[in-house]
Amino acid sequence: MKSARASLQRLALMTAFLATLLASSAVRAQTALRAEVAKPLQAAQELIKSGNPAGALAQAVNARSIANLSASERVTVERVAATAALHAKDTASAIEALVYLSAEASVPPAERLTFQEILIGLQRAQGDLPGLARTARLYLDQGGGKAGIRALYLQSLSAQKRHADIVDYLKPMLADERQTTLTEPEATALALAQQALGNDAGYYDALKRLVTVAPTNPDYWREVLAQLRERPGFDPRHELDVVRLMAHRHLLGGADAHLQHAQLALKAGYPLEAARVLEAGEAAQAFVSAADRQSLDKLRLTVQKKVAEDAPQIRALEAATAAPQRAELAEILASKGDHAGAIALYRLALQGTGLRREDELRLHLLVSLELSGQRQEARELLSSLKPGSTARELGVLWTMPN
Repeated sequence: MKSARASLQRLALMTAFLATLLASSAVRAQTALRAEVAKPLQAAQELIKSGNPAGALAQAVNARSIANLSASERVTVERVAATAALHAKDTASAIEALVYLSAEASVPPAERLTFQEILIGLQRAQGDLPGLARTARLYLDQGGGKAGIRALYLQSLSAQKRHADIVDYLKPMLADERQTTLTEPEATALALAQQALGNDAGYYDALKRLVTVAPTNPDYWREVLAQLRERPGFDPRHELDVVRLMAHRHLLGGADAHLQHAQLALKAGYPLEAARVLEAGEAAQAFVSAADRQSLDKLRLTVQKKVAEDAPQIRALEAATAAPQRAELAEILASKGDHAGAIALYRLALQGTGLRREDELRLHLLVSLELSGQRQEARELLSSLKPGSTARELGVLWTMPN
């Protein structure tokens, strides 16, 4: 409601400004008019002053019907017609006059843009989506820069199911992988268009733009991560990494989500992470029902047993100096939230030899850097991840704005 009121207020202000502009321009232009054209227009102006805009509009329409109007005469006629129609609240007649003025090359460019802005507002209020799309595109092509017009254009295309037109218009802006110039409504229109066209890759890229411009929207994050899982080549080894990102973005709520995260961590060999997840679930009061508490207690016993079993192995890893053992210990430290300790070990390990799945280790180093507040270093590490890999996509998502 607040947004709608603001739009109406802006439209009223713009309409008042346009009425003044049209009236003053009409007076200045009368010196170039033939007598038979000037007469009804002068009568129209007097009728506007006397409070009879409907009569003024009729006079302007009469002037429009005069044969062989010159370009300057036609422009003056339409200015007066638009002024009278706006005063009379005759939207259809105002639109008719403004459509001409918005496209007429002899009208000064700055005035044309003003006419187009008002016309867009009127067409939007009338629900004239094809007209709105035409005028908005004309405005954008002629250099109009008013905030929100591009989004209105895209939204009008979306409402008409002109999805391919949306993609074609935005294509030049989509060349840069890190492009962030789209607003949330624009990125939403793009995402809906790509989804409607069945372009899964384009839909996923549009979702990434959405989480860039609206990083706190949980629905965008759920959808982009769901789409990541559906991408060709998604590596199921990274399922725990996806869940970790979901937890970071506060997308895991309720007992089931915490239990599943803990079970996934336990299966991957990180009981310390599982213990931490269960503690976080308890702190968030996620385990409410008796069944939830029973599941929690059962899983916690398993986790505690595995933590105790792993303790000797961790002590052995702490004494090791080979790269694979350092990498293994780094993973354990990161899993329990000791990112400072993990960062140092990841770096040492990556300088050595004999490592398996280096991309996975680099991703986990990136995550630890991000969670330690070293965001610039995390972004710089992105380039070391294989383009198109699941690790690279997760790295991109981890380094999105918070």
